[in-house]
Amino acid sequence: MGIDTARPFLGSLSAPATAVGIFAGDACAIFEPTSNKGPCAPTQDPKQLLSLTAMGPNCGRGATDTAGNALSCAVVPVTSSQVRYITNASTAQTIFGTPFGNTARNLSTDAITNTANFSVIKRIKFNERASFEFRMGMLNALNHANFASVDPFIEDAGQFSQGTGFGNPAASNSTFTGSNNATRRINFGGTLRF
Repeated sequence: MGIDTARPFLGSLSAPATAVGIFAGDACAIFEPTSNKGPCAPTQDPKQLLSLTAMGPNCGRGATDTAGNALSCAVVPVTSSQVRYITNASTAQTIFGTPFGNTARNLSTDAITNTANFSVIKRIKFNERASFEFRMGMLNALNHANFASVDPFIEDAGQFSQGTGFGNPAASNSTFTGSNNATRRINFGGTLRF
């Protein structure tokens, strides 16, 4: 779809951080389906809040399965207490009476990075001119898993492919255990001076 130009509206802080809603009128304008199914159905109230997370990538223009068949758009009505964020688009701006989202800055945060590095150096003198220096360094000494950054764009809610999926660390990594790019690394070295 695109990148948010404005902050989203706040639904409920008790809803999951990945739960995103969109009004049916906004979903119809954004997804532009070619049929009268999904959020653009004639019976759909434009002010009905729908789950953008449930829609995922299936409502996108031209979304097809591997056989080339059009994917069905999952239209799940929700309330504002069931979603954390509401997409900031024209219908939402009309309902809330402002084009400016009411979500505070940094309301959602990325997973913390938890690393500790450690090194030890020992120098042994043999005489006035000769010495040996031993070095040992540990990167991520406690071997904590660290997540890759999560996707910050709420339009990507419900997507689960690599590198996408709003607020979902599993979409950024293959598992919830985090990225293995920062596993413990131990380096040894020595220097003989004479």
